[in-house]
Amino acid sequence: MKIIVFLLFVFFAITGATLTRDCTGRDAYTCLEKDRKPRSCNGYKRWHSCVCYKDGKCETKKRTTRCRECQDPNVVSIDTGDSCPRICMPWKRKA
Repeated sequence: MKIIVFLLFVFFAITGATLTRDCTGRDAYTCLEKDRKPRSCNGYKRWHSCVCYKDGKCETKKRTTRCRECQDPNVVSIDTGDSCPRICMPWKRKA
């Protein structure tokens, strides 16, 4: 019985590690205060991107730009060219 419990624990630990990650990916752009100012975003290439919000949620958007998303004060970061993970861990500021 103990071995079954141990194997289940290992299975769920490995599965959880592969399905979850921080909302902000390694190459995600963290929006800066200067990005919040309203401006035209014409001319920017649109990408399939993972947009991460202050409440810890993330959303995969099909055709968006860093310029457009960072104007929203609730957006923390955008990972262009990447889909969001299935389970998004709460956002943590990187040092």
